[in-house]
Amino acid sequence: MIGSEKENVWCIEEEYVDIDYTIDGDSVHSKFGTSFEFGYYDEDNIEICFYENNKREVEHIFSDFSYSERIIPKIKKLINGDSLANDINFAIVLYDFKYNEAKREDMFDRLEVKFIGSMPYR
Repeated sequence: MIGSEKENVWCIEEEYVDIDYTIDGDSVHSKFGTSFEFGYYDEDNIEICFYENNKREVEHIFSDFSYSERIIPKIKKLINGDSLANDINFAIVLYDFKYNEAKREDMFDRLEVKFIGSMPYR
């Protein structure tokens, strides 16, 4: 669902968010959109960060994202701490999108994908 000044945070692998296109130019929902049951999202409202080395500290994971000075404290509050429970090598933030939290976890290529939460970012 498009709208709302919220950001939604997931930690996942790159292939998971790849959007394909038909020969006619129509988009085909990514595994990400399909698995978490929201389908389409505006590619202009997504930030993705890959890490060569695994990270766990919220400050290190989200410092290069837009609005980091606002979202880092909110993520820490959401998870009740400074670190995620597990190391990650990829994070995605989807802005201006209202996710109904139909699903919080998925498996992709034997890797666990977790939705961390939604929060206002402005």
